[in-house]
Amino acid sequence: MKIPLNTLVCFIFPACLFAQKIDWKNIPTEYKKPVIILEPEDQTDNFLSDIGHVRWNAHDNHYYVSDVGTQQIYVYDTRLNYIRSYGRLGQGPGEFNFFGGVDFTQENELVVTDHNNLRVQILAQDGGLIQLFTIPYFGGFSRCMLTGPQDHIYLNYPNYGALFTVYKRTGEEVLRLGELIHYENPTLHRTGNIVEFDVDESGIYCVFRETPLIRKYSHSGELLLEIEFSDMPEVKNRKKNIEKSRNEKYGNNPLQYQLLLNYTTGISLDSQSLYVNFIYGKKNDCRSCVYVISKVDFSIKKRLVLEIPGSSLNVD
Repeated sequence: MKIPLNTLVCFIFPACLFAQKIDWKNIPTEYKKPVIILEPEDQTDNFLSDIGHVRWNAHDNHYYVSDVGTQQIYVYDTRLNYIRSYGRLGQGPGEFNFFGGVDFTQENELVVTDHNNLRVQILAQDGGLIQLFTIPYFGGFSRCMLTGPQDHIYLNYPNYGALFTVYKRTGEEVLRLGELIHYENPTLHRTGNIVEFDVDESGIYCVFRETPLIRKYSHSGELLLEIEFSDMPEVKNRKKNIEKSRNEKYGNNPLQYQLLLNYTTGISLDSQSLYVNFIYGKKNDCRSCVYVISKVDFSIKKRLVLEIPGSSLNVD
């Protein structure tokens, strides 16, 4: 069931249904300034050029940052002090060609989806190869996530017929799950079904980049929750500005989608909430908004506006 978020959020229990109207203007908002900034002059051999993914490792309390430009994974402590790095561009063990995702097993092994090399690598903390398996190419985007004691690996492969394909660490396919969004324009089949997602014991949480939609699935593939947020201020601003740019560049040609909406850039979980990062949406304003959303019923708790040095600070 799809729930328009601008209208209501449903709390679903056996034989019970509760509803709550969303008032976007009165959602509690907090403005957050950077605590630590990693400046270019602070970086020497570990210069970040094109950040792909950032993952927090609870085993060692370090940040793991994949850099698409250098094809390396950089490790930083909580003060953003450089610790070490992994990899380089290539096809050998411990080498990468376009990261699809970075995560960790229960034993603190590093798992990397090596997209253009069509494989998943499992590495030791010293960078040594533990295991590797190949993955098929279907023109989709791959992203890895781990969950539970079985360390299943989740890939977002839209052209494989489902949102997610789940593998064992040996490379054996477990299942495919998640219904794709149908687009009349075939060029949007892949890009329109790229999702940012995170996984824990309670399920799989995903937000679509090109459609204002959040879903929660069980690990067996059952759709548990789905909400639409097309009236969210950030979504409306983003859509307005991108569509204006599309029309200026391509006119009214419906097949031109080089300028993608990319409403969201990430999602993460803690024990009670999911945190979804939305591009602020205002022209010349590079701030991000993180919505804190209940994992139980997808109700909105609050909005965090991340202020970035040099961006517009106009308050709506």
